Amino acid sequence: MPTSPALAPQALALLALAACSGDAAQEARRATPERPNVLLVTIDTLRADRLGCFGRAEAATPNIDALARRGARFEAAWTCVPLTLPAHATLLTGLEPPEHGLRVNTRAALGSSMPTMAERARSAGSATAAFVSAAVLDGSFGLDRGFQLYDDDLGPLVLGGPPMIERPAKETIDAATRWIATQADRSWFAWVHLYDPHRPWGAPEPFRSRHSDPYDAEIAAVDAELRRLFAACDPATTLIVVTSDHGEGLGEHGEESHGVLVHEATLHVPLIVAGPGVAAGTTIRAPVGLVDLAPTIAARAGWRTLGRGRDLAEALRGVEPPASVLYAESEYARIEFGWAPLHALRQGDDKLVEGPLVAGAAARELYDLAKDPRELANHAGTQRARAEDLSRTLADYAATFVAHPVARAGGDPTTAQAVAALGYAGGSGTIAYTGRDPRSSMAIVEDHARGVSLLQHGRPQEALEHLSRAVASDGRAPVFRLDLGRALAATGRRAEARRELDEALRLAPDLEQAWYHLGVAQAQDERLEEALGSFARSLELVPSAWPSLLARAWVLLRLERAAEAADDLARVVALRPKDRGVRLEQARLLRSMGRSQEALRAIEAAIALDESEPGAKAWLAWELATNSVDALRDGARALALARALSSSKPDDAATLEILAAALAEVGRPTEAARVQGEACRLAPAELDPALLSEWRARVGRYERGEKHREP
Repeated sequence: MPTSPALAPQALALLALAACSGDAAQEARRATPERPNVLLVTIDTLRADRLGCFGRAEAATPNIDALARRGARFEAAWTCVPLTLPAHATLLTGLEPPEHGLRVNTRAALGSSMPTMAERARSAGSATAAFVSAAVLDGSFGLDRGFQLYDDDLGPLVLGGPPMIERPAKETIDAATRWIATQADRSWFAWVHLYDPHRPWGAPEPFRSRHSDPYDAEIAAVDAELRRLFAACDPATTLIVVTSDHGEGLGEHGEESHGVLVHEATLHVPLIVAGPGVAAGTTIRAPVGLVDLAPTIAARAGWRTLGRGRDLAEALRGVEPPASVLYAESEYARIEFGWAPLHALRQGDDKLVEGPLVAGAAARELYDLAKDPRELANHAGTQRARAEDLSRTLADYAATFVAHPVARAGGDPTTAQAVAALGYAGGSGTIAYTGRDPRSSMAIVEDHARGVSLLQHGRPQEALEHLSRAVASDGRAPVFRLDLGRALAATGRRAEARRELDEALRLAPDLEQAWYHLGVAQAQDERLEEALGSFARSLELVPSAWPSLLARAWVLLRLERAAEAADDLARVVALRPKDRGVRLEQARLLRSMGRSQEALRAIEAAIALDESEPGAKAWLAWELATNSVDALRDGARALALARALSSSKPDDAATLEILAAALAEVGRPTEAARVQGEACRLAPAELDPALLSEWRARVGRYERGEKHREP
């Protein structure tokens, strides 16, 4: 969870010193060339071949390219998995996905039995901070362990509004550079994660106009921001590592995005290391893995080692490392759809991909990456002996894995919603295995991903085409049924939505999100007791599923079970104490229960969480001017709030309505009538005619000195 990213620099410095005073940390030390600071930058979804230093002549990446010139560039770096959370877990622990247990996004959290780089840095006396840019790396997934500051604050959430998916590189780097500036007297380890090259693309200007390819535009925008981050670091005492968690398919082998296939488009990542002790201008051609980074960084920074990977110290000095094997996997299709997983092994220039069993034998691919970097010629059929040899090597390597227990993920449905908005499948259910080969089913994957993204961005009618096609292609995948049901419900086709959700639950009875959405559809159709049962099942599966608690509270209120509704509401607030949207929903429910004083406190709490948001202030002004409880009105404060709002929105009819009510409350009837008349004149065409009639009648009442009261 976010740890006060907006604190003043002095407070951050004190926080860092205090947090290092516990048993887990040694005495603070200064950075030296021998034991440097460490800046780890991970640029999400960045293909190596889109950077100038990796050969793209038209790339606009001067800052990354300059870093490569003063450090070591690894030409053949591999990620272990083409998904954000598990790849970063490997980066921070030096363990392969079957060992740390995070195989896909959001399903689990990193367990406590594995040391992380941040813990090693803290125990060596360094300050630690992370600045991440996407919900998929929320602290609830366990990567925050060892970081004194884990800034995953993407901005205030609005209940019912679009999920907070990411924050731009500028905001993340602003936060990181502020923190680095407070660490002049001590060594530090900072991880900065930038998400911009991940879909959906939308680079800021001038980059959007300069680049015809929106992916290139995002990369150029990130590179421009990195100049400030690199400049904040002392090059004599800071080791800078720039890499990516995975690449992007961009249509190669039928994969537009990433996550399912294990081809070079998504496995080959950039890796650049620069700083003290690194030979400038070094190019390392031998294959290396992200699994090697944790032990390499630990050794260079003077921390205790960790993980199974190799220490690439000699490579940083310009010496090619000895041959090794690299492992990669994608369990995404198996876990989310019930299809077959894919596993890959690289040994030198040879690469093996193993898929599901066909007629008792694994469906294999064999490539020579030196001659065929885009993997267009599969030699598994003509070089069977080599494929068999690599298959045995893969099995032998997998036999060395020691699995660590994972922790239960935080289960925050808002985070899951944000991750879904990025196009990822995701649920909590147990999916029956069908063994379908994902390599021949990418059209289905892309339809589902596109449909989910459209749905989460408020375009359910367009989403229906893609999600219906996914279900028609494979109706046995519960998550396809779930998301089609969500789209049908969003377009008002609730009976069809219930049928899809029922089928999803028949296939996966523990699919929590399906129970929630089924409950919502039942409540909308006045099947209130059935809705209560669905919400209860959702909460049995995920007790922290606060949307189910909140929805159940509304249903209980409609059933005149106010005390139970209040209990559910209190649990929601306890689960989401810093969520402005939840506080406003709490206020609405309390107001509908006639508990006006508590509702006002909830509105005040929402404002305290985000002073810049005008909606809560408008509601507070209205309540202070019109509440039927005399002791709760405060005309002077209502007027001050309404004037501030109207100064920024002078032609907004709703704001003028509030101002008129406040003027009437403080005894200025003539002004109140004039402002209310102006609100009527500016009323939008779509305003309910009955409400407009009430507004007009209010003009006369204000002229007579009456005041408006809300029941």
